[in-house]
Amino acid sequence: MPSMNNRDHNFDKFVKQHFYVEKDVYADYFNFSWRKETIIYQKAYQTLKDYSKTPYGAVMIKKILFELRVPGRPLFQVRKDDSDGAKGSTNFITFPSGFPLATVLETGDKVDALAMIHHEIGHTRFTPGHKPGVEVSIQDERIAVIRRENPARMYNKNEPRYAYYNNDKDNKITINIITGEFKAGIWATDKADPRKFIKPK
Repeated sequence: MPSMNNRDHNFDKFVKQHFYVEKDVYADYFNFSWRKETIIYQKAYQTLKDYSKTPYGAVMIKKILFELRVPGRPLFQVRKDDSDGAKGSTNFITFPSGFPLATVLETGDKVDALAMIHHEIGHTRFTPGHKPGVEVSIQDERIAVIRRENPARMYNKNEPRYAYYNNDKDNKITINIITGEFKAGIWATDKADPRKFIKPK
């Protein structure tokens, strides 16, 4: 477990090595760039820094930094994307510059931004059993909530997340984290029995 002093040092190193910064406005990935001159003023940057100070975040940052010693691996990137929400994939994670963008999820669950970062890392190559190139399914999202997000939420003294809404344009569905049941549309869970779906207020 990195010490508190090492957590700050590791985050600075993480930013220098893994945050995608592209100065050329004509580059293909410029829209994913943090743009070096404004990076520390981005809300997402500060949220990621807060994540790096938690025990679970500090361990993940250290794990990502350590992987640079493995020859032949593509560089893992942290990208900014203001056209979409937080997203994890095999070789990168992206966040809108204003992340987190909300305080309450569509399902009625409170947003825990640090736990959400941990969730997205659950879709990367740093998670045991990850399959590169396989599209993330609603079941994969449920697993990321169970294995990554909810333990972090509980460490942060927040209620676990009980539902995940997939806002895919072709497949708008909600899955119950406890039961695995899913239904079309946006659903919340009953506070008295989160195994049951209810219409969100």
